[in-house]
Amino acid sequence: MIDAIARALAHHLGPQVVVRAGPARDVPMLDAEAQAVRRAIPTRRAEFATGRALAREAMETLGLDSCAIPQGTDRAPTWPEGVVGSISHTHGSVAVAVGKSQHIMMLGIDVEQDRRLEPGVARRIVMPHETADPDLAIVIFSAKEAVYKAMYPLTGDVWGFDAVTITLDAQGCGFSAELHLGA
Repeated sequence: MIDAIARALAHHLGPQVVVRAGPARDVPMLDAEAQAVRRAIPTRRAEFATGRALAREAMETLGLDSCAIPQGTDRAPTWPEGVVGSISHTHGSVAVAVGKSQHIMMLGIDVEQDRRLEPGVARRIVMPHETADPDLAIVIFSAKEAVYKAMYPLTGDVWGFDAVTITLDAQGCGFSAELHLGA
């Protein structure tokens, strides 16, 4: 399944972005990365380590030097100069997307387990004008997470689910986002 996710992400993100995905595993981390999860539970450490390893692999594929991708004080990855990227994990699966900043301004991905959100949670995430289908709430959530991950490195702003409206395409494979920041 994670291979299918990686192929779909690569297709949608285009040739300037390298996508890697795989199961979370206990792989070695660089010292600057390991500090962030030294007290984390084993599953969190494995997801974090795999995300960083896959990101370094993607950087090498782009012809970039492999280096540590530490966690910032805001818990977001701190990408090296000239690199944009996004890391996502869910239930033991990890996906990363990496590009060169000369080609890509922002990048955000999110992977989620296909599940139905609790109605109360869905109401906080999905605005009434977005969709009435409760089975799509997780898709709306994931799209909003991807938008947030793309925007945050540029703005540094933290915003809620009501700050973006998601419109899914007819096939359910893509979306458009309308931001309502500062309104």
